[in-house]
Amino acid sequence: MKAEFPIIVPIHLGKSTVFAVRERGGAMLIDAGIPGRADKIIGALRKNGIPPEDIKLVVITHVHYDHVGSLAAYVKAFPCAVAVHEKEASLLKEGTSVLPAGTSAVGRMMMGLLNAIAKMAPWTIQFMAVDADVMINRETFLHAYGISGRVLPTPGHTAGSLSVILENGATFVGDLAVNFYPWGGPIFPPVADDVPQLMKSWQALLAQPVKTIYPAHGRPFPVARLRRAYEKRTKV
Repeated sequence: MKAEFPIIVPIHLGKSTVFAVRERGGAMLIDAGIPGRADKIIGALRKNGIPPEDIKLVVITHVHYDHVGSLAAYVKAFPCAVAVHEKEASLLKEGTSVLPAGTSAVGRMMMGLLNAIAKMAPWTIQFMAVDADVMINRETFLHAYGISGRVLPTPGHTAGSLSVILENGATFVGDLAVNFYPWGGPIFPPVADDVPQLMKSWQALLAQPVKTIYPAHGRPFPVARLRRAYEKRTKV
């Protein structure tokens, strides 16, 4: 039986999920998880028939430690290009995260705890620095890496958040939306830098041929759920 492309491989790393995408012409990673998980990423790639050396690009959805923690170790073992929004390239180069604000009572409680921990032990939100190869500030196609898709700036969770949209409608949004609560929602993230901007990014995604949302935290869900959440939050 011939493989159907693209092949999407979720790699669960506890706090977040990394995604590998394999097409006939190439392979890529979306994010790199928390620190100390490069070996798990490499093992998952091999287990799913993707040689780690075939990865030609890692797209970072945003520079938070739970999305870039294992990036330096991975690219040291298997050199490849790293793409990040130009607004967050300096953070990646410095090896530091800027924590966002809470958008709800739960989010504010989460961030209060994390900020307290980070104040006492700043290394908990730090990671090994990486120099980016590709700076993104507009819609960017991925055909040069053998991937039928594109990267779209979708700020809101952070100023430099990115989403990856494949031609089949699979869309990887980082923390622009979540789906990790026991009852399957809410879709709105508990933390974000700029809520009005985040809603504009939701609107921008809903104008694209998106079919399935792949968040970094929680299970994939159909775009119809994002649309319902958007309409509920923008209803006058």
